[in-house]
Amino acid sequence: MEMRNITVQRPTFMQTSAKKQNLRTDRFNELIEAVNEEYQSSESIEEMRAREKQENEARRAAEQERRRKEQQAKEQAKQNELQMLTQELENARDQADAVGDSFEVYSKCLTIASRISRGDSVPLKDMKYLAEHEPDMFKQAILLRVPNDHPKKHKSVLEDEDEEQTESTSGSETGTAGVSQPDASEAEMPEEIAAEE
Repeated sequence: MEMRNITVQRPTFMQTSAKKQNLRTDRFNELIEAVNEEYQSSESIEEMRAREKQENEARRAAEQERRRKEQQAKEQAKQNELQMLTQELENARDQADAVGDSFEVYSKCLTIASRISRGDSVPLKDMKYLAEHEPDMFKQAILLRVPNDHPKKHKSVLEDEDEEQTESTSGSETGTAGVSQPDASEAEMPEEIAAEE
């Protein structure tokens, strides 16, 4: 075999140094690119964090707005319910007053009618009151009147308000609104009552 003499050319120092320099430059460029990428990714991470923070704040603000609206709706509903209950209470009071007033009138009329039917002496203004408010009861009391040898003389069951109402309604009915009303002794009495005296 022949031996050949192979000579391997060894790179010169300059060539080696240039290669090393190129390798170093390539490596440096790679490192710079990696750092740039990392820096850009860190910027994007910060941007993402800022965006997330804004989104969270927007969500929080939307949630607070929703809660505020719910609270306002609840308060409005409570106010509406309170107003409705207040109105119902006023209506109930008005009805109770009307029923109470009508019951009071009916009670007075019943007392007057029972006194008349027992044959007791009743003031003329009470008789007018009964005739005005309960004409049927007045007729029944006169028809069912029992002769009484010792009639009890009763005071009026009417209060000042009732007397004023009776005078004003009887005065407006007859057209004598400004004229004074006659006393009980001057007024006409029903035939049955006048006959007994």
